[in-house]
Amino acid sequence: MGRIADLNARSRRRGLFALLFVGFAGCGAGDTSYLDFDPASVPAQPTWANDVLPRLDYYCGACHSPDAQVGLQEGLDLTNYEVAKFALLDIERTAMIERSMPPGTAQKMSAYDFAVIKRWDKNGHPK
Repeated sequence: MGRIADLNARSRRRGLFALLFVGFAGCGAGDTSYLDFDPASVPAQPTWANDVLPRLDYYCGACHSPDAQVGLQEGLDLTNYEVAKFALLDIERTAMIERSMPPGTAQKMSAYDFAVIKRWDKNGHPK
């Protein structure tokens, strides 16, 4: 599934700089952590089925899917194509800027994985 791993603070700073450089993230408050990845490694044509759904299921599916062990939280099913494409700003705010999702000690979304999702958005949400 790619680079789903904990990274130290130093590498997070370098990665977000790269993320900002290629225009995937905007200016914002909150955690300004940077994650290390090569922007050229982001797939040119990510699709819902192959690239986005697996990432949203990994990071968000424990609470935001019909199969969630804790029940579908906030009525937000992020494994649903239509719901996910309209929730991207909320995902960016909570997962990347505030770093409040997923909650607690759960694995946080990497900048690389979010860059894949942002590229999918930029490309018009191909299925």
